[in-house]
Amino acid sequence: MNFSKKKNMNIIKKQLPYLILAIVAVGFLFYWYEWRPSQAKKECYYKTYDNTLDISAFGQKASNDQEKENEARYKNCLKEKGI
Repeated sequence: MNFSKKKNMNIIKKQLPYLILAIVAVGFLFYWYEWRPSQAKKECYYKTYDNTLDISAFGQKASNDQEKENEARYKNCLKEKGI
């Protein structure tokens, strides 16, 4: 019985680094493909549309040119952040 426990512990010790590596890899992939882009989009949205939202709060509509300019600024911001 003692031999069986030792064998199981050796197997666990050999597999532990792979388990840790897998957890780190999954964490990195989540950060890179989910967290980082959502934070960048949120920041770019607030940078771009904050002024427009202030104007619309006073009952004024943003002009079509202003909407196009905001869209271009938003896309440019996303490019700067690598999205």
